[in-house]
Amino acid sequence: MTFVGYARIGMSDAGTAAQSEVLARSGCKRIFEEPNGPEKHFARPAPAKALAYLRGGDVFVVCRRDRPGWSLSALVETITDLAAQGIGVRSLDGSVDTTGPDGALVLQTLHALAISSAR
Repeated sequence: MTFVGYARIGMSDAGTAAQSEVLARSGCKRIFEEPNGPEKHFARPAPAKALAYLRGGDVFVVCRRDRPGWSLSALVETITDLAAQGIGVRSLDGSVDTTGPDGALVLQTLHALAISSAR
């Protein structure tokens, strides 16, 4: 099992250094950084590279649950796709962890939220 981190700056973030440091301390052996700000969200190569790097049994680690996707539906889609490949997702803020015994419940809850927000 390999922990693979992903850091990207948000609207109020100054950069990815602090996130990358936290990801490294949490055991991530490889960290993909997205240097572009939110205004560049249509051209983000780092998440694609990170997702291509992952293999079954790996864990995709982010500092906050909003990092893998720009919307709840994108987040759910990413997590669902990864789960189908046997890849776990963990946010260090504690809001998402599909690797533990409650992982299936997390996925079901995210699906329900995505469906209700799409209406």
